[in-house]
Amino acid sequence: MANVLILLGCVFGVATGQLLFKTAAGMPRPDGETWRLFLSPPLIAGLAVYGVATIVWVWQLRSVPLTRAFPFMALGFVVTPLAASFLFQEATSPRYWLGALLICAGIILSITDPTP
Repeated sequence: MANVLILLGCVFGVATGQLLFKTAAGMPRPDGETWRLFLSPPLIAGLAVYGVATIVWVWQLRSVPLTRAFPFMALGFVVTPLAASFLFQEATSPRYWLGALLICAGIILSITDPTP
């Protein structure tokens, strides 16, 4: 159970990084000063969160087979757009919800596989 919680933490870390990247991308910059994007606090924070999540992910792979761990990463395709719809008022469609449901079902099927 601890492994599952850590893997979910990695997924949420990656999703948080993506949301911070989106925040950085939307920050106003004076014309011709695109380089300021690389110094923006949201981008730096996003890289840090993403980096920590990646390190924890690699650490988890020491004890969890990749075939069991990797399906959790698909949750990023559910969590990130869902959070973006709340934080950035981005639209989600019924097709998104159907796809999210199918992803969740696939994850459940793959992690409950009785074969080792």
